[in-house]
Amino acid sequence: MKTILLHGPSGCGKDTQADLLVDKYGFEKIVTVLGKRGFCF
Repeated sequence: MKTILLHGPSGCGKDTQADLLVDKYGFEKIVTVLGKRGFCF
């Protein structure tokens, strides 16, 4: 599974609950709901 990190105070690299959301809903839906702006790749 692809790891997704949301922007933290210091930029990329902060672990969040995004991985749990991906496990539950799937990557595509998370991107659709939250928008790519909130993600680091």
